[in-house]
Amino acid sequence: MPDVHDPGYGRGDSESESTLLFLKAYIDEQIRKANGTEQESRKKKWKNAWRAASPITKGTFILTASVAFATVCYAIIAAFQLGAMRRTNQITQSALNRANQNSLDSSNQFQVQLHHFDASLGQEQILAGQAITQSGQTTKLATDTHDVAQKTGVAAYAAKSAAETAKAALIADQRPWISLDVQPVGSLAYDALGWDAGTRWHIPLKYTLKQIGKTPATNVSVFGEIIPYTTLHFSQFKDGKPIFPPVAGVDLTKEFETVCSFPEKMDDAKMGFGTVLFPNDPYSSIGYMNGDPTKFQAAKGENTGYVHQFLVIACVTYRSTLDNSHYRTAKSYILFKNSGNQLIDLEGETIPLSNLGFAVTPFSTGSYAR
Repeated sequence: MPDVHDPGYGRGDSESESTLLFLKAYIDEQIRKANGTEQESRKKKWKNAWRAASPITKGTFILTASVAFATVCYAIIAAFQLGAMRRTNQITQSALNRANQNSLDSSNQFQVQLHHFDASLGQEQILAGQAITQSGQTTKLATDTHDVAQKTGVAAYAAKSAAETAKAALIADQRPWISLDVQPVGSLAYDALGWDAGTRWHIPLKYTLKQIGKTPATNVSVFGEIIPYTTLHFSQFKDGKPIFPPVAGVDLTKEFETVCSFPEKMDDAKMGFGTVLFPNDPYSSIGYMNGDPTKFQAAKGENTGYVHQFLVIACVTYRSTLDNSHYRTAKSYILFKNSGNQLIDLEGETIPLSNLGFAVTPFSTGSYAR
């Protein structure tokens, strides 16, 4: 067994390795020389062959080499273009992928928004349905309210009508009523005494009032007039025959309105001169009644319908404490001569009281109260 502690141990191995390395290097050198010699030999052969080649062969070789070189260049360019196309294709594909992804994302977002819109539309449809329902309920409520209002209005009108009827009945039962009586107390004269406007017909009359109602009468006023009494007549004749139509005589309704409205208008203007009469209070007064000369002048002549008598129109007007209405009692009287021919001459005369007749007009329109 060798001793590893021997200084000579392993020296033989190192020498063997060195020898092998030297041999390897020598062999490689010989191979390189051989290759170099071969390459030189090849070059010489090519040169000799090139010199010996004909021009056509040389041209063919050059053309072939050019074509080969062009082919290689084209291949290189094509490879470069192919690479560029691949990169462009990759970029385009990447852009398409991103576009597809964006489109997909947009589509997803649109789907989400569409879903939300559908949900919102559903909510709006629900709200619209509720609004329609509420509108129907409101319309029904309005109709019911209108019906109630109509019924209430009818009831209110009925209540108001009943109240007005009750009030009217109360007023009719409790209102004041005044009776009127007129009597001459002096002569009927045609002169200018006591009058600054010239000659006229005049007569003193006594007015007697009595309050027979249940409540006080206010603004009590008496007014009257004396006029010539004319009746229905024909004002024109031909060959002794009357020409139609006939002319009406005194219109008592119109005369009453003329006489009664004067104190009422004065009262409305706060210029009245009336008094107050309590229930069962009597009242009397003497006044001088003057005739309108123009009316007596119009009654003169033929075919005027004058019957040679006068009419006395008297009216008492008053109000009530129950309302603000005007009330009236109006009467008309015939004034005539008792003796002689019993005709009052419009040309003028004085007739003493003892020779005067005085009576209430016997017509249905000759008096009224309201």
